[in-house]
Amino acid sequence: MPAFIQVSAGAYHTCARTVDGRAYCWGEPPLGDGTSSSSTPIPTEVTGGLRFLSVNSGTDFSCGITTDQLAYCWGTNYAGQLGDGTRVTRLAPVPVAGGASSDRSGRVMSTPAV
Repeated sequence: MPAFIQVSAGAYHTCARTVDGRAYCWGEPPLGDGTSSSSTPIPTEVTGGLRFLSVNSGTDFSCGITTDQLAYCWGTNYAGQLGDGTRVTRLAPVPVAGGASSDRSGRVMSTPAV
């Protein structure tokens, strides 16, 4: 089991980050692992090989700031909450349109309008 240094709980799922920046999620999908399989009680690595400074969970979606200072989100997108310019559910992380800037801790400093 990976050692987590940050955990964020949403309404139906939880995501966490390891010391080397990998993100894992568990609970109700979509969990960012590229599949829409049934819920899982076991942490599943988020796909794409991204390394995160921070991850945060919403009701049924998650977002993170990568070590490259880019914002990515995954999950349901019925209100456009993933910021990718669509309302399509994403099973794997997609870049937020316009990106984001953050300090090295992963705290978002500004997100351009989309």
